[in-house]
Amino acid sequence: GLYFAEFIPHLMPNVRGLVESAESAELLDPLVRLMGCLASSYPRIFSFHFKDLVDVLIGRHIDSTQPESLIELISEFLIDLHSFWAADVAFSLNLIGQFLEDMDTYVQEINGKVVHDEEQALSPEECQSKVASLLQVLCTVVRGLDSADRKS
Repeated sequence: GLYFAEFIPHLMPNVRGLVESAESAELLDPLVRLMGCLASSYPRIFSFHFKDLVDVLIGRHIDSTQPESLIELISEFLIDLHSFWAADVAFSLNLIGQFLEDMDTYVQEINGKVVHDEEQALSPEECQSKVASLLQVLCTVVRGLDSADRKS
């Protein structure tokens, strides 16, 4: 009801903090589901937290140590946020640009065109894994925008 809606703005930063600090898929899974409920039930309030939550979830999405089932859940959740992606196309395009820049850097590193300190250097396999993760999250954002376009 109305009283609970007044509580949601105070809840959102705590949910974000939990997502940032959650170490296990067992905890992240219900948090992503909770965010889905909040986004659909309280879209106006959720919209104020959309960018921050997306930043955190994208970090989890591209983390290759996360279980595939969690990455899929995060991907589907992000795609389901189509109305939020559509409401801030500039943010979406900026993210896509960041992904493309990061991929370019990793590809250059694979090709030996970027030189780091020995401690910072990634193996070609690690770079390829990073590029694959970035391609996967890029597809997720594009699908979120595509879904938004079809709904409008």
